[in-house]
Amino acid sequence: MLRSLFATGLLVCLPALAHATQPITSDTGFYLGAAVGNTNLNLSSTAFGNAGSADETGFKVTGGWQFHPYLAAELSYYNPGEFKERDGNAAIRVTADIMEAGLVANAPIVAGLGAFGRIGIARWDGRIEATVDGDSGSLSETGTDYNWEVGLQYQFTPHFRLRSSFEQVEIDTNLGDDLPVTWRVRFYQLAAFYQF
Repeated sequence: MLRSLFATGLLVCLPALAHATQPITSDTGFYLGAAVGNTNLNLSSTAFGNAGSADETGFKVTGGWQFHPYLAAELSYYNPGEFKERDGNAAIRVTADIMEAGLVANAPIVAGLGAFGRIGIARWDGRIEATVDGDSGSLSETGTDYNWEVGLQYQFTPHFRLRSSFEQVEIDTNLGDDLPVTWRVRFYQLAAFYQF
């Protein structure tokens, strides 16, 4: 359903192609935004020799500074949602908090419509809680990895714009110092921004 929301966001941005062909640029200044979308979490480990995947609803809040018409710096908090799996007497729960810092480059296409890309770092705090036959335990790890995002944005007014984008964070870690795990977090999002 939320991937459909992401696709709808792309369709909202595309009608600008029929408008005037004078590209616009963003004014410089501070802006705030919020995003919601579909998070796909893919867990894999060489210890298990296989991978699992799950979907959940994620959200993000962002503060940014447009210091050049085509360049901005952003700081975000991203919550990818809570992933749960149960099989008989065994259950697992995965949660994470991700802080992101990145540089955004904007490329105007036509009036109001532009493409953008962001590259940055993600400081994450991941937790896995498991229950097997009544015994419970948890593991927690923190770390820093690279992340990136690409998408389209449409400037409805000088202060309001809408983004539809895809983001990925790939986390390589060792849970409990001896269990190598890769978390690939993909976020299909629709975001609204207000520039002051």
